[in-house]
This record gives sequence, C-alpha cells and structure tokens, in this order.
Amino acid sequence: MATYKGNILGSVSQITTTDTVLYTVPQGYTARVTHIVFCSDSTGDDVSLTVKDTSSNTITYLVNGRAVAPNTNLEQFDFYLDEGDFLTVSAATGGHVDVTVFGVEEIPS
Repeated sequence: MATYKGNILGSVSQITTTDTVLYTVPQGYTARVTHIVFCSDSTGDDVSLTVKDTSSNTITYLVNGRAVAPNTNLEQFDFYLDEGDFLTVSAATGGHVDVTVFGVEEIPS
C-alpha cells in the first residue's frame, strides 16, 4: 500500500529573472501537484513556469510570460510529476511575485 504526504511542496518569495527551482520530486516518490499560486504585489510582473521531465530530458513551459496583474493572483492546477522531475519559475522584471506549489507526494510500497 502506498503512503501519501500532502503539504506545501515548495515556495519562492519574490521570483527573480533567473530560473529558480520551485520543487523537485524526491527520489523514490511521485507527486501530484494540485495547485500553483502566483501572487503579486502592487506592481505585478510576467511569470514563467517550466517542468523538467528527467526521464526524457525535456523542458516544457506550463506558463510562458503570463502577466500577473498588480494585487492579483494566477493559479495553475492538477498535474503529475515523476521521481527527479522539477519545476522552475522566473519573472520578467523580478521582485514582485511570490509563488507556492501545493500537492501530494506518494511513496510507492
């Protein structure tokens, strides 16, 4: 029987212009990402979110240069990641948007 652990998987305060790892699936786990929330301050910014699939060595944009208006949020929902896969975030200007990823990690039995 599998064991599940649900929580905040990762967060980055004031996303920068450089790709920053938001979350990496631990060895021996799979993960279901249930929500990713970008929240802006009074300035806002354009954000990007990528997933790196380590089994195929590919990088895919889930969000690419999407505007998060001042004092608002942007949400992405529900996808799965395998062991070693990771999410990165970046912003066009930097310093105006926070991001948090929520989900469930599964430890196969």
